[in-house]
Amino acid sequence: MTQPLLRSHGRQQLKVMLDRLNSAASRGDVEQSLVVFQDLLTVAPHDRRPVVWNTVLKSYANAADISGAETWLTRMKSASVRINGKALGKVIKAAAQTGQAQRAEAWLQEARATFAADTAHFGAVLHACAMAGDSSGATRQLARMVAAEVTPDNRAYNSLIASYARGVGGAPAAQQLESMRASRLQPDAISFNTVIGGFATRGEATQAAYWLQEMVQSQLTPDLSSHTLVISAFAHRDPAAASLWFERIAGLLTPDAGTFTTMVSAFAKVGDVPRAVLWLASMLSARVDPSTASYSALINACAVDRDPGTAVVWLDTMLNMCLQPDEFSLTSIISAFAKLGRARDACHWLDMMSTLGLCPTVASFTTAISACGRSGDSRKAARLFLEMQQACIRPDGHAYSALAGAYASVGDLDAARRTVGEMERAGWKPNVVGWTALIGACAASRTKRWAEATDLFREMLQRCLSPNEMTLKTLARALGRERRQVLLEELSIAHKGHL
Repeated sequence: MTQPLLRSHGRQQLKVMLDRLNSAASRGDVEQSLVVFQDLLTVAPHDRRPVVWNTVLKSYANAADISGAETWLTRMKSASVRINGKALGKVIKAAAQTGQAQRAEAWLQEARATFAADTAHFGAVLHACAMAGDSSGATRQLARMVAAEVTPDNRAYNSLIASYARGVGGAPAAQQLESMRASRLQPDAISFNTVIGGFATRGEATQAAYWLQEMVQSQLTPDLSSHTLVISAFAHRDPAAASLWFERIAGLLTPDAGTFTTMVSAFAKVGDVPRAVLWLASMLSARVDPSTASYSALINACAVDRDPGTAVVWLDTMLNMCLQPDEFSLTSIISAFAKLGRARDACHWLDMMSTLGLCPTVASFTTAISACGRSGDSRKAARLFLEMQQACIRPDGHAYSALAGAYASVGDLDAARRTVGEMERAGWKPNVVGWTALIGACAASRTKRWAEATDLFREMLQRCLSPNEMTLKTLARALGRERRQVLLEELSIAHKGHL
């Protein structure tokens, strides 16, 4: 092969490898990008190496891996690769993708100190503020953008609107849309949908519907997502009104899984499981495949209705549809069994979470621990608490209270006290539930511990915690009604005589 052909073959090979690297980076596939990077280092000429390094940085940005992006930028500096504004822009994007506004802003400041920050740099920070619902930060960034003589575009204003919609609601977001108009920019569908969404998430259906009409007045055609947002706004308080809106759009647009699921969830949340099931049936009749959220809504509704058997049936249906359940669904089933005092079933479904490829959460463990407490199995509760810690899941105040309650159920005051002490050392203040558990331990003790129960009740009050109905009932079990009456009168605490 002649020298020109060899050079042509080398250039073609380099182009293929660079295309592979860029494809992996565009997907955010860091692992594959690093593999191709190692191969390229041996063939890429010196003048092309900055492109190779920057493309790997792009993969970290698209993977929303800010720590990886920062580490890679440090490696680039160590390798004497020239850092330009686009490289810093990728790091800003990596922070923005996860809503880390402060981190994105710090990198923006570094970019501005060396390069002329552009619309993309400011836009990435604004996006981070939008994801975090940081309206103050977004307002500050837009002002800095204008001060730097960088003209805000539609994307910048849409991020500003989103920061208000997520952080403080639809009305302030609508004000920012008007500010956008005042800046001689024409709001687009994203602008209006964001405002509608700001009202919808708070159940402000009338305002959501109003801004959909404003969208039409602005010569923009609402799409299915626009109408689904309005349906979800009505669904918060009035599922019947949501049904009417659904019927209104059914002849104009083809409802998708999100629209149907909104209706399933609307009735499920108000406990109308039969109507929720009918909407799921309508979804299937329309040949729309239900999503995980569709079945999760039904599972949770059955669980809240203390019908774990039906919840499990829906879970099985979901699995037969090859849909992956989420942690919330399984925790709902665990909770339903726990409320019925079926600790063994609750623990079974906690174990099933790992079998189904789910990571148990602190809520999952806490619910199972509470179930063990209700059944008087403090040893099992303690083992679950230890398993939670060994799984590197940090117990919260509810978890500690649940364990204290489990010890209290068998009258083990010392263990309950020890748990509350560990709770305080971990940075959680015992709440009324925790103190009630301690008093309950006195009540469940084989020997009456009137003095300890009285002291615990007084200490709870000294910590500015008000007793609830359960606390007073538990105190009556520990002291007897007459002694409790004397104590409450001494402490000037009013209560209903029948408690």
